[in-house]
Amino acid sequence: MQERQLFLELLDPLTAVNNLSVCIRLDGPLDVARLQRSANRLVARHEVLRTSFETSQGRPVAVIAPALEIDLGIVDLRERGTDRLAEALRLAELAARQPFELDRPPLLRVGTFRLAADTHVMIVVIHHTIADGWSLGVFLRELFSVYQTLGESAAAAPNPLPMQYADFAAWQRQSLGGPLLERQLSYWKQQLGGELPVLDLPIDHPRPARQTFSGATHRFHVPAGLTGDMKAISRRHDMTPFMTLVASFQALLHRFCGQDDILVGTPIAGRARPETEELIGAFINTLVLRTDLSGDPTFDELLRRVRAVALAAYAHQDLPFERLVAELRPQRDLSGTPVFQVVFILQNTPLPSMEIPGLSLQLLPIDRGTAQFDLTLIMAESEHGLEGAFEFNTDLFDPPTIERLAYAFQLLLGDAVAHPEKRISSLAVMSEAERQHLVGGLNETRADYPRESRVHELFEAQVERTPDAVAAVCGDAIMTYRELDRRASELAADLQDLGVGPDIRVGVCVERSLDLVAALLAVQKAGGAYLPIDPASPAERVSFMLRDANARVLLTDGSPDPRGATDTVVIHRLNSTQPSGRRRVPASARQGVNSGNLAYVIYTSGSTGQPKGVVVPHRSLVNLLWSMRQLLGMGAGDKLLAVTSVSFDIAALELFLPLIVGATVVLASRDMTVDARKLQDTIASHRVSTMQATPATWRMMLRSGWRGDPSLVALCGGEPLTPELAERLLERVGTLWNLYGPTETTVWSTAGKLRRGQ
Repeated sequence: MQERQLFLELLDPLTAVNNLSVCIRLDGPLDVARLQRSANRLVARHEVLRTSFETSQGRPVAVIAPALEIDLGIVDLRERGTDRLAEALRLAELAARQPFELDRPPLLRVGTFRLAADTHVMIVVIHHTIADGWSLGVFLRELFSVYQTLGESAAAAPNPLPMQYADFAAWQRQSLGGPLLERQLSYWKQQLGGELPVLDLPIDHPRPARQTFSGATHRFHVPAGLTGDMKAISRRHDMTPFMTLVASFQALLHRFCGQDDILVGTPIAGRARPETEELIGAFINTLVLRTDLSGDPTFDELLRRVRAVALAAYAHQDLPFERLVAELRPQRDLSGTPVFQVVFILQNTPLPSMEIPGLSLQLLPIDRGTAQFDLTLIMAESEHGLEGAFEFNTDLFDPPTIERLAYAFQLLLGDAVAHPEKRISSLAVMSEAERQHLVGGLNETRADYPRESRVHELFEAQVERTPDAVAAVCGDAIMTYRELDRRASELAADLQDLGVGPDIRVGVCVERSLDLVAALLAVQKAGGAYLPIDPASPAERVSFMLRDANARVLLTDGSPDPRGATDTVVIHRLNSTQPSGRRRVPASARQGVNSGNLAYVIYTSGSTGQPKGVVVPHRSLVNLLWSMRQLLGMGAGDKLLAVTSVSFDIAALELFLPLIVGATVVLASRDMTVDARKLQDTIASHRVSTMQATPATWRMMLRSGWRGDPSLVALCGGEPLTPELAERLLERVGTLWNLYGPTETTVWSTAGKLRRGQ
């Protein structure tokens, strides 16, 4: 235990993460001088309180001073105003956060703060290398016992201890060998061998490259009634309350992390021999409780699993955790702790009753300001129920997240003990009112939109309103709304001659040009559903999509037959039909198409296996476009720079949104989409007002030295938007939207407008 603490100190010297502390309020006449003499009697009695550590030949060596005295000191707060207790607690927390230099004894501090003549606060701080939580109880019990004895007579020093901590350390080294060690190691290697899962906690901030120990504490209370119910179900399952609380905590982690293999560390006193019960020292050991929560078990079943895991761990508790880590050799990551990231503690250390004639003593909670692990749940029984505390790393979590976690834990515990037959997936982690607010209130997104319309009809309505406005630009080519509508209608008539009608799939394999925009509109005007194909796609992918989608026609732009085209597909080249003033597709020819028919079929990337085609009806596409129209406020005079490949669903928003609101779509050529300089020039020369791109494209722009445009509305999606990239973009654009949505929900389902500093 000491070796591991010393190793942690070497990694992060002069931190307070390994400080243990206890704070006590004393009401009544306190003799501070006698309290100091009492403390020094303990320092003389326990060698470990006179121990420091030096390095010899690269290894730590314990050095025991033959004699040592500590000075309690006293800080008089009687002149500090009315809220002297708050000031005492503030100073106590500062003392608890003050690091020790391990080569300079003592590794113990005792301070007193005088609030009034008969009111004091005492803080005891001791380093984890020489003590554990149990030791604090031993120290306090002996301290007040000696204090009381010294007040009665000139008592002699307490009897010498039959053994010192150094004797235990020597015995432990000698005993850990042979068959005992092999049995212990064999179990733990089987239990924890192989690659261990890392708990995917719901953190609020990116994990630092190196583990930090800044921490805070959130406290909560479990009422006596629920505590009694928890004990009752423990008795029914022949379990300890500790096991039931661990099961509840692991169920909570399962619900918040979505993982079945949950590892939780828990300390154990490590004082199996009666000779160690009255010693101060670092006896504590750590056990790892690894529970399988797969199969969505009932809480009853989970209790049985946890009981089996805990009993097996207790039976193999003699192996020091430090030795286990050395044997397992887990993959080291300086950003976190090895083996487990969360800890559960049920405090049952023997703190003294602290009954001293003339003095009333009360434990005061303080915040250490540190966290050794990502998350630690500490529970302790009181006369009013259970007192709980979540100690958390403040570089990972914000306080509201931990408050939410604590509230969810209490709800889950209450539901579990009341209904143990429930499966853990259905245990409550929010109140019914919260659930209704989340599922009903916040998810109430119904809105009026032209649900019976189709995109080409919305486009045609805009043609009637602004026939001579510029609809689309690509390089030097320009089309007005009237020209684009005429070109699309002529092509639609050709497609109908080829048998295109409702839900007939038409492949569109056209380079980025105005013909591409016309072709997509034409397929919809003809009543069909377009299948977008990037001309650069591999032949195998093109062939698969055409077959899988059962495409009847393939539109191309006059280049050689696309790679992967099949014999069952009719190839129609756009340049085979010159503008001829052919008829528009009559409305009667489209009467068989409704908003439930398909608008397009688009294939996923196939990054997780074979690509799959997602079918999108007109109603879904119109819903997206209408909502984004309202969200962005786009209208006549705006210009959107379209940079996304047509084979990605994002292109549907880029190409169609401007065309239903009277704006202009500026279509970037293929070479322009990978050239940041050309994109910058296009934004400036065309006075682009909106651009939608992935984080990768925005980073490319920033790396090229783009200074931004304060009038630009930037949309970012397709990949996670990091806080760092968001801040850099917000410095250069007028508005930034973060967007998310799977292809199956028609491009974007969630949008958030970002502001600097959020």
